[in-house]
Amino acid sequence: LGFNIKKSKQAEHTDWGVLSAPIYVSEKSGAEDGSNEEGTQTHPFKTLAYAVSKLSGGEPDTIFIDGNLTANQSIPSTFTTSNCSSLTIMGANNIENGQIKDKDNPTDAIAIPSDGSGTALTINSAVPITIFNLKFTGGKAGGIKIEGSDTSRLNVTLKDMLITGNSNTGNGMGLYASYADVTMQSGSISGNSGTNTGSHGGVALNDSSKFFMYGGKVSGNTAKQFGGNLYLNGSSEFILNDGEISGGLVESSTTEVSGGGAWIDGSSTLTMKGGEIKGNKTNYKGSSSSSKSQGGGVYVATGTFDMQGGKMSGNQTVSTMGNVLGGAVIVQSSGTLKLSGTACIQYENDNKHDVYLRYGKTVTVDSFTGDAPTVAAITLEYWTRKTNYLSSSNVITPAQTGKFILTKDNDGWEKTIETTYRKTAYIDSPIYVVDANDPDDSGKTRPAGFEKGKTSGATGTKTSPYASIAAALGCDDLTIASNTITVVGTVKGVQTVSGKTVTIEGYKAEGATSSSAKLDGISGGSTLTVDASGKTVTIKDLTITG
Repeated sequence: LGFNIKKSKQAEHTDWGVLSAPIYVSEKSGAEDGSNEEGTQTHPFKTLAYAVSKLSGGEPDTIFIDGNLTANQSIPSTFTTSNCSSLTIMGANNIENGQIKDKDNPTDAIAIPSDGSGTALTINSAVPITIFNLKFTGGKAGGIKIEGSDTSRLNVTLKDMLITGNSNTGNGMGLYASYADVTMQSGSISGNSGTNTGSHGGVALNDSSKFFMYGGKVSGNTAKQFGGNLYLNGSSEFILNDGEISGGLVESSTTEVSGGGAWIDGSSTLTMKGGEIKGNKTNYKGSSSSSKSQGGGVYVATGTFDMQGGKMSGNQTVSTMGNVLGGAVIVQSSGTLKLSGTACIQYENDNKHDVYLRYGKTVTVDSFTGDAPTVAAITLEYWTRKTNYLSSSNVITPAQTGKFILTKDNDGWEKTIETTYRKTAYIDSPIYVVDANDPDDSGKTRPAGFEKGKTSGATGTKTSPYASIAAALGCDDLTIASNTITVVGTVKGVQTVSGKTVTIEGYKAEGATSSSAKLDGISGGSTLTVDASGKTVTIKDLTITG
């Protein structure tokens, strides 16, 4: 009959054996709830809720799902460890010689029909549960909902399973967890979608939930506003040890879009120790110039992205209006980004796979142990002198700053480490003036690395210098630059200084003891006119002629 003898754990039955057999749930059952059946493969129970109600003895147990269950299933909080110390729910088929034949495509499923509603499987029990070799699809309120409480924390393990084709008007199109610890060893949570702007995350975590990912994929999940693959809220944490977060999409023509791979909110944390976050995307298709497409890979709103290892690549932000920020990561004013270890946010030459830092935000760094020459490319909201872009609780070294590219490096910004405590690094540059018509041939007077002066849009850096002293005096960073303007090469034409305390000095090459910089009025009147009006003007290391 397929029965065997096992000893019961119940104290009052220590001297006798009880009949035991694998428990099956299937819609092949004759009765509405399977209550007149035995729970065997030939006479299965019809629902999971009824099946777990028949467990007793407090031992580990397994329930097999045979075929498709088309009704919403649940494991209630009344199912406790006095009934069962741990429970495995697994597909009965797709097995050969004790091994899963096709780990990507389980044949047994909880499959809600198109005219159905609700979540495919709801778990409220504190019994540790392992889900294995099963598919969850068709849920209209998500695929799996794991919902504990502050007094009853749940524990669920996922292995060789597939959560796909589910939708939700709320959070967690594929899986939602509250007050739960979820471990994903393998399988896929993919192809789930949000039906309105209030639905976020192929995987959504709330409260203090933790999700430990050791393999498999969270991929191809779509939302209409933010959080394509992951949505983290409350004090939750997603720990990516291995596997991939890929192909997530947030797309809309009516609202700005954020966090194709992940949205981090509340005091939640995405900790990345390995694996990949790749190929995620935000796509704004509307006509509002103020609506942004931001954080193609990860959007850090108010939580923390702690990247200790792994790789990010190929994430992107797209917009019909061109208002895109942070192809890889965007860190908002209350968010935190930490990079250390073997972390690598792969740089792409078009500057699109960048980390965008809102004003006042820095990347918190620790030691790097990987061999990637570049850890990340940084874009700042405001490019002004002395703006910090790195910070650390330890001393920052040139080797660490050398791991970062500034996406405006071609504007000549220099990476400088603060000299007192050496725990911050900032962008800086003297305010340079170069003649706008300096030749490019043998008559060139500017040193290598300097571009011609710009008559508009200059920042005063090596590759974006001002064309005149008067223009340089209008630089917003003049005070930050110690009220100093540096003349490079020969600047022709009359120059004026008016209304500012300033030092005008000639450029000295590194190691040089004197400057060859020159102001040449070319017979156009006074080469340099100074109207101090109570201000102090200092001129040094500069030849004035003409």
